[in-house]
Amino acid sequence: MWVVAAGNFVNRFGGFVVPLLALHLIHLGFSAERISLVLASYGIGRLGSSLLGGVWTDRHGHRFVIAVSMFSSAAGMLVLGFLTHYHAILAMVLFQGFASELFRPASSALIAELAPPEHRLTAFALNRLAVNAGFALGPAVGGILANLSFHWIFIGNAVADLLYGVLAWRGLPARMPSSDSATTAVVEGSWAVVLADRRLLVFLGAIFPMTFIFMQGSSSFALYTADLGFTPRDFGLLLGVNGVLIVTCELTLTGLTRRFAPASVLMLGYSLLGVGYACTGLAHHFGTLALTVVIWTLGEMISAPTQSAVLANMAPAHLRGRYMAAATLMWSLATIVGPSLSSYLYAWNPTILWWFAAAMGLASAAAVKFALRH
Repeated sequence: MWVVAAGNFVNRFGGFVVPLLALHLIHLGFSAERISLVLASYGIGRLGSSLLGGVWTDRHGHRFVIAVSMFSSAAGMLVLGFLTHYHAILAMVLFQGFASELFRPASSALIAELAPPEHRLTAFALNRLAVNAGFALGPAVGGILANLSFHWIFIGNAVADLLYGVLAWRGLPARMPSSDSATTAVVEGSWAVVLADRRLLVFLGAIFPMTFIFMQGSSSFALYTADLGFTPRDFGLLLGVNGVLIVTCELTLTGLTRRFAPASVLMLGYSLLGVGYACTGLAHHFGTLALTVVIWTLGEMISAPTQSAVLANMAPAHLRGRYMAAATLMWSLATIVGPSLSSYLYAWNPTILWWFAAAMGLASAAAVKFALRH
């Protein structure tokens, strides 16, 4: 568990490129429409990684998938940082979406494997602590590097990926033995089994609208701060507020929220996410922008550990990779739809975007009540 947490910390700390990619593309002179297509291509690559990542985790083990993801992502980052032609960038971002996100089902499945059901909420919260400790520091450092040269953010991201790959290969077992007797029955073609689970499908459908809001940090939020005249360093500091709050407050909040029904916790969290991001349109100064980040971060801290624990508890042991990949699939679809749709709405009328974000958060809040009604 410490190896997983340390690797996720390094990966998140050095994940400079995705949150700053829109600013990099603005620096290269691309239009908002072209930027939205590039960001959507990352989501298409992530979609493929969601489908294969879960299957490879169940078949080949967690270590193999994490190492392949990190080493291939490092190579891709080094190439991407020196591309200037639009179509070449589009193709490489597609590859990066696949390579850099391939590890997520394996990482989540490993956490579920390590922690018994009664401790999974805490286990996912602890992992998020490591991830967001990296996120608290990473964007600020990335913004400083981007002010020097955007090439440095790609080099830094590649180094972080290499470190995580080495940590995984040296520190994780090839496959985690499970105490669950269900693992003795290996199920082939088991995506069909996953898709036949109505509980899972209804739950995934409930959380999908909320995922749109999370995509705004690297798309419309970046465009909005740039239009207000803020520098990449300012943007990095604003995203750093999110990480600092999660590191300092999420475990305490998790201790409180675990006393309540998961549906109620998720409803509150998703509502705060939607309303908090919608308030971005009312903010024009650094302080007020930071306040909106505080609101939607509170929603994230309340909902995210519970969401992961609910999903892990739904999954049979021999299909954990695929179940966690199914959730990653929702995020991958949001990566495709979210940036392109939000960039379009922002270019058309920013006010519509803010109202739409509020509607998505409230829609997930209402739907998850139905999904977890039993």
